[in-house]
Amino acid sequence: MRLRWNRRFAFFLTATHAAWHELQLSIDGEAQSLGSDLSEDVHDLHARLVRAEQRYGGYVEVERNKISAKDVRVRGGNVAATLEALNARSRMVGGDRMSTDRHGYGKHYATALRKVVDTKRAPTVVEVGILRGSGLATWSELFPSGRVVGLDIDLSYAAENLSFLKEKGAFAARDVELYEFDAYAPDPAALAEVFKGDVIDVFIDDGPHTVTAIIRTLNAIYPYLSDECVCFIEDNDKVHHNIAAQFPDFQVEPLGQLTILHKKQ
Repeated sequence: MRLRWNRRFAFFLTATHAAWHELQLSIDGEAQSLGSDLSEDVHDLHARLVRAEQRYGGYVEVERNKISAKDVRVRGGNVAATLEALNARSRMVGGDRMSTDRHGYGKHYATALRKVVDTKRAPTVVEVGILRGSGLATWSELFPSGRVVGLDIDLSYAAENLSFLKEKGAFAARDVELYEFDAYAPDPAALAEVFKGDVIDVFIDDGPHTVTAIIRTLNAIYPYLSDECVCFIEDNDKVHHNIAAQFPDFQVEPLGQLTILHKKQ
């Protein structure tokens, strides 16, 4: 009985500490901008990432309007029936990557992004799977002069939310770029037109989260990744095995549901 009680007490302390930490991260959130101090340490950057996510809408749930005909979940070519079944089972969620109440990726993002913040103030940041655009708004605030590109099979939610994001301070120095993108069937010609010799310094895959979609997307994006790029692959705790096998020049760092990639130097 004592062992069980101690475990419960330890869990209570951990949960209480996490809640208190979240409260501290939220204090004065509106007053501070991500881009205001590039000399901040990892803890400060983590706090700013959490606040930015909250400021730009925080956690949301929405129904899928569209899925790829190549989606591995589609059976018998019936996209409409699959879409209906997926929405009945669960909705798409966003605004949940940084918060310690949700995925809690913020500390890993802060650690990996320090190098980019310190050495390149106007990087190209590309995110796949943008939903309502809170992530894109965060990147624009972190890198005010950077190029921020959003790729998604359905751009409607982000397009409808742009005015809100701008009212909150996003995209003040440079407009965001939105392009339709099918993670299951990437169009090489379309990507070549988007990047036109530009290189990607930060890449985030928050798309369908299946191994197939992640690997196809990574193959399509790979030619545009800079030698110093950092890539974040979200919400799949198995895909790091596939990435390590198929991309030997990546340094692969599995962190549970998050995988971080760097090119080996």
